[in-house]
Amino acid sequence: SFHPVELPPVPSSTAPAPAWRLLFLCFTISAAYTLIGNFVPIFKNIPLGTYLGLPALTAWSWTLQPSPSYFGQGLIMGPKTAVSMLLGTVVGW
Repeated sequence: SFHPVELPPVPSSTAPAPAWRLLFLCFTISAAYTLIGNFVPIFKNIPLGTYLGLPALTAWSWTLQPSPSYFGQGLIMGPKTAVSMLLGTVVGW
């Protein structure tokens, strides 16, 4: 005979979990930073060599390109995968 399965009640609160709020905040900051970087190029490519007294690095187009989107990526993937990607980047460089 057929017996219906009872499901647990769905919570009435529809507020997102704190991790989702942080992810949305990181996305918003990243989007704003990207838009600002398109109009103010110094935010997109920081000539770190010039600031450190090594202008040859800037002449070779070595710049720091920070991207806040990696914070959100780290939230999605987790720290082990993010550290693995970082180490792979350093070894590949």
